Amino acid sequence: MVSNNHYTDGALYFMPPLPPPQKAWGRGLGRGGQDDNSMADLNPNAHWRDSARAVRFFGVDYRAMFPLLICLFLPRLWTLGLAVAAIVFFTLLERYGFSVMVFARALRGFFAGPRKIATPWWLKKYK
Repeated sequence: MVSNNHYTDGALYFMPPLPPPQKAWGRGLGRGGQDDNSMADLNPNAHWRDSARAVRFFGVDYRAMFPLLICLFLPRLWTLGLAVAAIVFFTLLERYGFSVMVFARALRGFFAGPRKIATPWWLKKYK
């Protein structure tokens, strides 16, 4: 019999026994007539599986909905229009595969131009 107590670096650690391995998804078609997404075959210990997904509100990323918060604190028609325009802009950015930070870097590169100066201005000798 193997003990769950392990002696490491002078400290005594207790490791609880691991549950037996289970399949996370269903048994597949043809076995019992259930499809792959059967709720009966889901592993109840795999609740963390969807924890890294981005939060969506009616199919739109949660960061695009931030302008609506401003619209709630300043309820004017122009803030509603600005919020809707910002939501549409951020949704189009996401649809084309850009995040806000990637778009900001691309915009900075566009305005900076193709010429990159290797010597900073404070080290140049002016005549």
